[in-house]
Amino acid sequence: MTSQTRALQFVQSYLKILEDLAASDDALAPFVDVLRSVDETPGDNLTGELDHPLIPLLEDALAAAEGPQELIEAIIDLAGEGGFQQVYEGEGINATQADYMVGKQIVGPKGRLFNQKLRSGIFFLAPNFEYPMHNHAGLEIYYV
Repeated sequence: MTSQTRALQFVQSYLKILEDLAASDDALAPFVDVLRSVDETPGDNLTGELDHPLIPLLEDALAAAEGPQELIEAIIDLAGEGGFQQVYEGEGINATQADYMVGKQIVGPKGRLFNQKLRSGIFFLAPNFEYPMHNHAGLEIYYV
């Protein structure tokens, strides 16, 4: 299966989860709408290895991941491409806290699939790290 197909599988699996949850939570409607707009348009698809202390922990974390099988398979395959970046965006996150977070866009300008309105992908936190409350200009949601 190609990486492009895996990225579309990621989107469809994530969309199914959010659609199910949105049946009882109207606040999810904007996320569902933008995920439905994702198509096969390729993004910049950053690849390459990040020299970061969290990267060696990623393989074990992915092996222990639970959730819909199709979503997990897509995430594992796409994580294998590399392209993780240190996360340091948003008010309320300082550089020290950013050392405990890495992420990879699957959908977005730097993702496998391009979308200007959405950044969706893998967000990996160090063990026992509490993600700080902060603000963004855009909406934010996590599926854990």
